[in-house]
Amino acid sequence: MNRHPGLLLSAAALAVMVLLSACGKQAEATADEVFAASRPFDAADAAHSATGSELIGAEPALAPNPRRELGQMSFQQAIERFGYPKLRRWADELDPNAALFVAIAHIRGATGALRNDAQAEAWLLRAANIGAVEAQDALGLWSYREALSALAVRDPARVTRMTVRAYAWLSLAQAHGSAEAGQHLREMLRGLRPGDKVVRLAQTQAAAWRRCAAQSCWDRELDSPAGP
Repeated sequence: MNRHPGLLLSAAALAVMVLLSACGKQAEATADEVFAASRPFDAADAAHSATGSELIGAEPALAPNPRRELGQMSFQQAIERFGYPKLRRWADELDPNAALFVAIAHIRGATGALRNDAQAEAWLLRAANIGAVEAQDALGLWSYREALSALAVRDPARVTRMTVRAYAWLSLAQAHGSAEAGQHLREMLRGLRPGDKVVRLAQTQAAAWRRCAAQSCWDRELDSPAGP
């Protein structure tokens, strides 16, 4: 999947991201658990298997599927060629590229999609959870900026919460091949100097995300209990 860092960083900056729920206590992750998998859970494959539906006739690799082109397109190319309704249908079918473009459509107010921050937030989170690396990077970068804002107003609980979230999403994006996420992660570590506890919490969240293979995880929010 091609990356469009300028586009996604703009998306992250514009979206009003208020991530609500806190995750419960989980077993601490080992380093192997955190970084062992190089490919996120494929929610679309899981949904396909759950329905028991199968292609009849042609092999799946040979079946016509214009969605395969999305990974090589910019948002503008995708919205002009396919339009919002088709992208939304593919996003509902758990295509990570389509989910990412639907999020951007709601941020920009593209044709067929009203500008809606709540919808943009929901679809960006969905895209990150089903494998859109750019969305993972965008969520991590937004959380990092929120951590810096909390640091400026001396809100240590929010600094911890946002730092954990940022580290978790950025480390996942980096593990999935994003050089941009690796750069953002290094910048975060220089700017915030998170303690070992914060890093361990973030690694636990990332490891739990990797282990999750259920429908309930398709909109998972990476978070930690508030507090230092």
